[in-house]
Amino acid sequence: MQDDPDITLAIGKTIMTIVRGDMLIDGTENDEDLGPLEIGFTDGSFLQIELIGDGESVTYAWRDHRPPVLSAESCEWERIDLHTAPPFNELVGQRVTTVDILLFGISGEASRVIAGVGIYTDQNRSIVYYNGGDFAKIFLDDDPPPLPKGFNLAWKSGRCISPKKKSLTIRGWTTGVSTSNS
Repeated sequence: MQDDPDITLAIGKTIMTIVRGDMLIDGTENDEDLGPLEIGFTDGSFLQIELIGDGESVTYAWRDHRPPVLSAESCEWERIDLHTAPPFNELVGQRVTTVDILLFGISGEASRVIAGVGIYTDQNRSIVYYNGGDFAKIFLDDDPPPLPKGFNLAWKSGRCISPKKKSLTIRGWTTGVSTSNS
C-alpha cells in the first residue's frame, strides 16, 4: 500500500472504476451510510476515501493495487460497483482536472478538519465524498447542503458551500442507483 497525503496526485488521471463499500444486513444495502469510496484509475492506482469515526472528518490513501475488500478500521465491506450503472458510469473515461478538500469547522474557531473530498473532471462532472455526521455521503455533480448557523463548510480552494434550490443526492443502491432531490 502506498500512503500519500497528496490528493492532487489524482489530477491528470483517468477514472476507470468507482466502488463503494457496504456492510450488507440480511442482503440489503445501506442507503444511509454509503461506506468507503474507491476510485480506480487507468494507470492502475486507486484512491480510497473513508470516514474517521469522529463524526466530522474523512481520510484518504493511495493504493497501488485493488484490495479484495474495502476496509475501514477493523471492518470489511462488500464491494458495490457503481461504475457499471448510471449515473456513475458516465464518469468512466473522464480525466480528473481538479481536486479539492472540503473543510468543516465551528464559526469563530481557527481549526478545521477535512470533512470531504471533491474530484472534478474534464467533462464538468464531479463526485464528492463527505462525512455527514458519521454517515458517508456521496454527491454527484453537487455539493453537500449548507450547515446550520454556527458551523462552516467550505472548499479549501475558497469556493463556498451556498444554499441551492435543489441538491442531487445519490441514494438507494439495491437495484442500481436511484436519485432523489432534497
